[in-house]
Amino acid sequence: MSLFTRKERNQQLAKGKLVKYITYAIGEILLIVVGVLLAVMINTKVADSKNRAAIKNIYLRLYEDLGEDIKKADQLLRYYALKDSLIYEVMNDLVTEEDYLNVENYRLRSLVITYEVLEIQDQSFKSIMALNNKVTLKQDSVFSKIKLLYFDKKSSVERNNAYITNMVIGNIDWIKFNTSWFSNFYFMDRPPTATEIEFYLKNDIYRNLVTEYSQTGPGNHVRSVLSYRKSAGQLYAELGNYLDIENTSIYDGAQYEQFIGRYSIEENSLEVVVKDAQLYLEQTGYSEQIIPLSSNCFTTSDGGFYYITQNSSQQVTGLQVRYGGSRYNLQKQMDQ
Repeated sequence: MSLFTRKERNQQLAKGKLVKYITYAIGEILLIVVGVLLAVMINTKVADSKNRAAIKNIYLRLYEDLGEDIKKADQLLRYYALKDSLIYEVMNDLVTEEDYLNVENYRLRSLVITYEVLEIQDQSFKSIMALNNKVTLKQDSVFSKIKLLYFDKKSSVERNNAYITNMVIGNIDWIKFNTSWFSNFYFMDRPPTATEIEFYLKNDIYRNLVTEYSQTGPGNHVRSVLSYRKSAGQLYAELGNYLDIENTSIYDGAQYEQFIGRYSIEENSLEVVVKDAQLYLEQTGYSEQIIPLSSNCFTTSDGGFYYITQNSSQQVTGLQVRYGGSRYNLQKQMDQ
């Protein structure tokens, strides 16, 4: 074989080894890349699973907090239902001197200088917000409703908490500096003085204070609490379904069956019905879930307080609707 042929053959062999080496190296690199990608995918799935488990645990805590806050909201609404009745009686001159002399009837004397607020828990919400960027929460329909409740509804309640607090403090200051009986008032076991009773019954400034209280308390404060209560109740039920909790009802509708029926006044009527194991107030083109406050009183997000009326046999005969200074009496249709 000639020298030229041998040299050419050696070059081809060397070239073949290089190709094989490059091919091997590329294969090794690809294996490393695939391995890294698989590791990243596995780690991502593990992290995603852990984050979703964390979110579910936080959702469970939020669900429990919501249940407690809803009960507190209902308690505050019961408080305002009583206040609303007292305001109506005062402004319509239905309160007598004897009513004020009754030391047990302290709510009358403290009408414009006492208040309650709704403190909403938000630690669970803050924990959820801290996980906002770790999981695609923005694609979670529950998350958007949670943000609406705590950014919007909660803020509205807190603003009105502050309004009623500041107003009552102002009322106390006015009475403290402009009356002679203020110190006597704080001893509730003592009957009011004649001067104090005259202030309640005849002083126009007191009536102005009652009017302002009515607008700020049973008015604006109640509406913000009702708005929160409605959204919180809906979210509570949705979170319960999300967490596979069987019973997400705040109250047992069977306890309030006495509300069920059709009520009318002149040409207008409304009806209390059962839907999905919950009670609803319905009129033409209007349906609203009921919030029971007691065995004879409920409210809805429209801000009115609804009281059933009964005869001597405890049979429901009608419904009185109370909106601030207004009262409407509806008769129950007994053919139900």
